[in-house]
Amino acid sequence: VAFDWREASLAPAGVAALTNEFTASLRTQVPNLKTVRSAAVQVGGHPWGQIIFTTPGQGDDRRFEMLLTSAGGRLLVVTIASSVKDYSRNENLIRNFASSLRVN
Repeated sequence: VAFDWREASLAPAGVAALTNEFTASLRTQVPNLKTVRSAAVQVGGHPWGQIIFTTPGQGDDRRFEMLLTSAGGRLLVVTIASSVKDYSRNENLIRNFASSLRVN
């Protein structure tokens, strides 16, 4: 799990548009991208963008989930990365973690 609180300005109303921009950017910048899906979600009553994608890996594909939101007027990115098999084994823990995120 990685947290990245970027200097980029982001208002809560811009989360959905930024999620779409990130998704389009991934399609052009990540080599061998296998799948991508994105959605606007609510976590703890706060708007988040969710981007899930997979890439080929040695022995197993890699799964990445990026959660984007506005925190203090800036962009907060939470990235959860694992192998596809590890994700499958730990999906309940990961979903509980992701649903517990809160931004003031």
